[in-house]
Amino acid sequence: MSGEKRAASESFGTTQLVKRQRSDADLNGSALARTNGAGGALIKGGNASTLSSPVMELTGHSSEVLAARFSPDGTSLATAGMDRQILLWRTAGSCENYTSLSGHKAAVLALNWSRDSQVLYSASADHTLASWDLNTSTRIRRHIGHEEVVNCLDVSKRGEEFLVSGSDDASIGIWDPRQKHALDHIQTEYPITAICLAEAGNEVFAGGIDNVIKIYDLRMKKVSFELAGHTDTITSLSLSPDTQTLLSYSHDSTARTWDIRPFAPQDRQIRVFDGAQAGLEKNLFRACWDREGKRVAVGGGEGVVTVWEAASGKMVARLPGHKGSVNEVDFSPDGTVVASGSTDRRVLLDLLRAPNRGNKHVIKYNSDHDDVHVQQLLTTIHCHLNIVNEFLVIAIIATAGLLRLRNFELSDTQSFRQPSPQLPPTDFHDVEVIERFAEGKARCEQAIVTDYGTVFKQPLAVHSTSPMTGFLRNGYCEVPASDYGNHAVAAEVTEEFLGMKPHDGDALMNNDRILMLGADFTARQGNDLRPIPGMKAGCKWCLCTTRWLEAFQARDKEAAGDKIVPKIFLNATNEKALNKINLDDLKAFAADK
Repeated sequence: MSGEKRAASESFGTTQLVKRQRSDADLNGSALARTNGAGGALIKGGNASTLSSPVMELTGHSSEVLAARFSPDGTSLATAGMDRQILLWRTAGSCENYTSLSGHKAAVLALNWSRDSQVLYSASADHTLASWDLNTSTRIRRHIGHEEVVNCLDVSKRGEEFLVSGSDDASIGIWDPRQKHALDHIQTEYPITAICLAEAGNEVFAGGIDNVIKIYDLRMKKVSFELAGHTDTITSLSLSPDTQTLLSYSHDSTARTWDIRPFAPQDRQIRVFDGAQAGLEKNLFRACWDREGKRVAVGGGEGVVTVWEAASGKMVARLPGHKGSVNEVDFSPDGTVVASGSTDRRVLLDLLRAPNRGNKHVIKYNSDHDDVHVQQLLTTIHCHLNIVNEFLVIAIIATAGLLRLRNFELSDTQSFRQPSPQLPPTDFHDVEVIERFAEGKARCEQAIVTDYGTVFKQPLAVHSTSPMTGFLRNGYCEVPASDYGNHAVAAEVTEEFLGMKPHDGDALMNNDRILMLGADFTARQGNDLRPIPGMKAGCKWCLCTTRWLEAFQARDKEAAGDKIVPKIFLNATNEKALNKINLDDLKAFAADK
């Protein structure tokens, strides 16, 4: 029996797959050309994985890739997107595209597998769900009942298999895959953008544009409790393998974990993971767990996949390579590979760790220069996890005609440092990668060994670990190739620069007084740092050079004067700050003169 639903509001459109108001453009449009799917190795060379390369590029989609999911048995990967096509790929060898599924009349926004890997379920902007038989590559059934874009779906984890879906018509659909129409609908107040079923199948977790995760009892069809903490649209919900923890991601650029046990403490939030920016596109970015529940990952607007340890919150990898927003990521069942689908029309498979290999390797000396002086170099190599585990890098430095070579020991840390007091400060410039273990183009921040130093050409000092700062969230103001904002300035933020938090409740600090004092300078520039956990006046933070320079140049026009300009720690400020800021200006506000 289909539950009664209110008519969809005309304000809900069917085109933009984001939070912002939807336009009237036609998603169906004209037919897009579809290329033949093909897998390509970005890094050549064998390894212990079943992949033919540690980084595989899958091409075949003619438009944005919005969904990517491994099958439960790990043998296949399903991808889909704006071109309305669902492509199936092998997950071993060259990862060839072995079939495609078509039938939706608009973008495919979400995918999920049956527990036996024989059936694939899809949700689409054409207001329908579909189930597909993978043995015959045919559609089994269209599931109709939603009146607007279907953003998300999930499959029951035990018992009789059923589906739940969330739509822009502000309803949650409950479906039997054997039937065309929904079993029931739960009507809510706002569009649903993320959904997840509890392990027992009696509750469903739903998030939407009201920024709150609501837990609905499927039998009572009402809210059991809520999880509040996000400050923007919730785009993803995922249940941990042990079924005790819920992972969420939001347009506030944070991932969070929540304790969903029946008798958990009142404050159910466990941890906040920052470092994955949503960007300006506001797509429905999907986060995921690995199959052991030890790591979580999410994409974002920066074109990077970010991976954290679930228990500690430590960022263990940032995987660059995409040229557009990364919309969905998924771990393979054995946890060794992460797949990512992007608006750049590509799918990338990154090998995180080869089976039966340790986490540390030392390169072998291989050079024609017998007189090379082997000496430790003060340098930082920024690598994402698969490069750290799989690639052995030789770096040389040219200084006054003398070649110095360092045998780097690579570990599973994201960046590492080898201090050397006897090495002259000028010797850690002009670093060049000359040999890689895999003899290919490694995607390791464009495989550059970066010459990081202070404005005085000295080794960078740690700036802050509480809150954990830096573009790479490792405490240093380091500027890898992917840091287009140049977060080089080691600053201590002031109340006038940062602004009072809107919920601080100080009656004197009303909006008029804040503006009069200039006490929210950075927020008014469009870069509000206040939502960052632990951020307050006196915190040390790696600022982008443009933001600090704006404060410096505006100090004579602001009522707060010099107070809006954060103090500088020169021993932790990256020399790349000098690309935009004069050294004398930095010295004028230095706290460590």
